Amino acid sequence: MAEKIEKHILKWVKAGALDDTLWVSLGFSSRLETHDRLHVVCATAPDAQGAKLRMDTIYLERFDQAYSCYHGANSIEVSLGGAKFRLNAHGRKSLDFKEHLHLAVPNGLRGWKAALKVFGKMAKYKSGQVLECAA
Repeated sequence: MAEKIEKHILKWVKAGALDDTLWVSLGFSSRLETHDRLHVVCATAPDAQGAKLRMDTIYLERFDQAYSCYHGANSIEVSLGGAKFRLNAHGRKSLDFKEHLHLAVPNGLRGWKAALKVFGKMAKYKSGQVLECAA
């Protein structure tokens, strides 16, 4: 049976807020892309059309929109040690990751504490209901 866990060490992290979204960008290296990244985006007030089009959950995007999706994660657990994504079949296919993706935080990574605050805010919104922030 093939290994279902994919693990990468974060190289950088950035986080912030726009008028209607919260976002965290996580940088790492992978077999697919040396300068890979995963953007995690949460709408703070999805409209009726967005809900109808199933755009009412966390949006995940890698280094290109060709690798992106809504409704791709069954759960996202965030802690001081990193972010663990449990992807469903749609997420695995769309993002080209294995079922369990762990992005680990090395000692001294700048920006992780700010990212944890943004993840914590995301978890409070309907769109962020797959998020669990343990920090």
